[in-house]
Amino acid sequence: MTDIILEVIRALVLLGIVLFLWNAGRGQFKQSRQGWRFIVGGFGLLLFGSVLDISDNFDSLNKFVIIGDTEVEAFLEKFVGFLGGFFFLAIGLIRWIPRVQNLSDLVEDRTIRLQETNGSLVAEVAQRKRSETLQRGKNQALELLATNGSLEEVLTQLIVTAEEISPSMLGSVLLLDKGGKHLLHGAAPSLPDFYNEAIHGLEIGYGLGSCGTAAETGQAVIVKDIKTHPYWVDYQSLAAKADLKACWSQPILSSDAKVLGTFAMYYQESREPTQEESFA
Repeated sequence: MTDIILEVIRALVLLGIVLFLWNAGRGQFKQSRQGWRFIVGGFGLLLFGSVLDISDNFDSLNKFVIIGDTEVEAFLEKFVGFLGGFFFLAIGLIRWIPRVQNLSDLVEDRTIRLQETNGSLVAEVAQRKRSETLQRGKNQALELLATNGSLEEVLTQLIVTAEEISPSMLGSVLLLDKGGKHLLHGAAPSLPDFYNEAIHGLEIGYGLGSCGTAAETGQAVIVKDIKTHPYWVDYQSLAAKADLKACWSQPILSSDAKVLGTFAMYYQESREPTQEESFA
C-alpha cells in the first residue's frame, strides 16, 4: 500500500511539473522554446511511465493491452516512459541552457541600457532643477539690488543659492581691500561667526590659505585635505574648530582681470572636485 501511495505522489508531482512548465513556457522568448518543448516532453514521458507503473498494482487492468501487467506495458513503461523521458530531458537541457545564457546576456544588456537611460533622465532633471534654482537666486539678487539692498545681502543671497544647488558646500566671499593686501569679510551665512571674524583681514600671499593664495595668484586653488596641506599650516586649528576639512577657492576677477576678492567653497569632508563639478 505504501508503494502505491509513493507512486501516486510521484505521478502527481510530475503532473504538477508538466503543467507548470507548460504554462510558464508559453510566454518565453522564441529562442528558448525548442529546448523547453523537449523538457516538457521528457517530464510528460516520465509521467506516462509512472501512470503505467501504478497500473501494475491493479489486477483488474491486466486485460488491457497498454495498461496492466503485460509485456507491452513493461516496454512502454521502462523504455518509452522512463528511458525516453530522461533522453528527452537531456536533449532539452542541452538545447535550453545555452539559449537561457544568451537570453540572460540579452536581458543584462537591456538592463544596462535602461539604467543608462534612467541615469541620463535623472541627470537631465537634476540639471534642470539646478538651472531653475540658479535663475531664482539671480532674480532674488537683482531684486535686492533694485531695492537698494546692501552688498552683503546680495552676496548672501548668491551664496545661499549656491549652497542650495550643492547642499554639502559652505560658501564664503572675501573682498580685497583698497590697498590690495588683505581680504575682508563679504558674506558667509553658513560658517560660524568666530571663523568669519578670524579670517577677516587675512593677508594675501602665496601659501596663505586657499583664499590668500587664490587672491595672490589669480588662479583657483584646490585643497582637498586642510589638515595635511602646507597652505593651511597656520590655520589648521581654526579650521578644525569649525569642522572644515576641504577648501576650494576661486578668485573673483573684474572685466580687466583684476582680483576683486575670492569665492571659497568649504566642505566638512576631505574631497576634491568631481568631473561633473568641473571646478576651474
